[in-house]
Amino acid sequence: MSIQDSTNNRIAPKSILRHRPIEERPKDKQKVADLLGTSLPSTPRASRPETSKVESGEVIAEWQRVKERTRNVRLRNSANHKNVFSVWYERYIGSKGMRTRIARQKTHIFAHPFFYLALGMIIMLPFWIFFSSLLGWVHTFHNDIVYGRPRTYQTDAWVGHNTQTGKPSHFLALNLNGRIEVIEFPGGDATQAHVYVGPQLYEANSDLIPVTLRFSDVNNDHKLDMIVLFQGSNIVFINDGTGFRAPLPAERDQVEQTLQHLSG
Repeated sequence: MSIQDSTNNRIAPKSILRHRPIEERPKDKQKVADLLGTSLPSTPRASRPETSKVESGEVIAEWQRVKERTRNVRLRNSANHKNVFSVWYERYIGSKGMRTRIARQKTHIFAHPFFYLALGMIIMLPFWIFFSSLLGWVHTFHNDIVYGRPRTYQTDAWVGHNTQTGKPSHFLALNLNGRIEVIEFPGGDATQAHVYVGPQLYEANSDLIPVTLRFSDVNNDHKLDMIVLFQGSNIVFINDGTGFRAPLPAERDQVEQTLQHLSG
């Protein structure tokens, strides 16, 4: 096939389409134009500046301006990204955001005052149970140290029994498995001991209730009578000169008045 036939059929050689030199000489350009049946452009392409412009530095200056604008855009984008992160942090993480969320929550929560009262009571209930248990344990521990187990109380008193020994009577008050008992050693003589039995206690942990004694003249006969004290209650035994007995029905009113006077 001849070159003329290729030109008429508008088919260009493969070497011309595949390999295009970066800088072509004017003669080569004319040859290519003749082969393709076209004419050279009247104005040069913008992507291929003339040698005078390159030599004068205009292309270099334009490249530097483009580079500077690109750098400014990148800095501005990074600054905007940083500002967006800072705003997000302050809004959702920082103290300002925390105060904003708390304020928003407060504005949206509406409850009756009794709701807060009930909530406070529910919260305080475990603490109340804990401190009550702790207080009970401390009280029991104190009684264990003072009265022991079984609960025991001892004292001496001049009640006029077996005075020839020249010694006061020794009293021993016991809470033995919930049963109150008082043992008297008249004049300190254990061979003449008297046992006075009190009531039986049926409460929970009744064996841990301490028992104490007090001596006072409750019937105005100038003799010291015995008062047994336990858990806010009392029992009176009247002194008859040799021992103690329960008060008679005729003496109960006077005994009650004396006990009220002593407790007041």
